[in-house]
Amino acid sequence: MLANPHNFQAMFRPGQLLHAIVLDSAALLILIKQGLATDPIAQEHFKWLRTSSTPVEDPWSLSKDGEFLLFKGALYVPDHADIRLDVL
Repeated sequence: MLANPHNFQAMFRPGQLLHAIVLDSAALLILIKQGLATDPIAQEHFKWLRTSSTPVEDPWSLSKDGEFLLFKGALYVPDHADIRLDVL
């Protein structure tokens, strides 16, 4: 059975989809933060980055607020629950 292109209707009003995406992003950040607390890789890098006083060329860094771990400027997503699948 083929879909009729004239039979499609909008599922979201303007701005509604963006609001849903923002809510999902906020929930993902909370899950990532929880995962970082139990991830041994993240904890090792957090400890080193927070105690290191000399800047070294390192692919790991902290976010501006210091709550998230970055690898080469991208948010590190821990292997916790299904967070990585949710991000994808």
